[in-house]
Amino acid sequence: EFVSLLGPSGCGKTTLLTIIAGFQTCENGQVLLDNKVVDKPGIDRAFVFQNYALFPWKTVKGNVEFPMKQQKMSKKE
Repeated sequence: EFVSLLGPSGCGKTTLLTIIAGFQTCENGQVLLDNKVVDKPGIDRAFVFQNYALFPWKTVKGNVEFPMKQQKMSKKE
């Protein structure tokens, strides 16, 4: 399934996507995923930023490992 958000600049497309991703809260209403309120980022969703979202002080490997360390994944995983 493909879903497209179309609209002029400034109409809220990116804001909606950041709310769905859990990076931003909504002022009214709520976003549900599998009948659970989305209120923070989760491993069940992905988001590709328009701008770079890397830690400039980390290496490529360090940036790739960061979310895995946040999830407390073992080195084997």
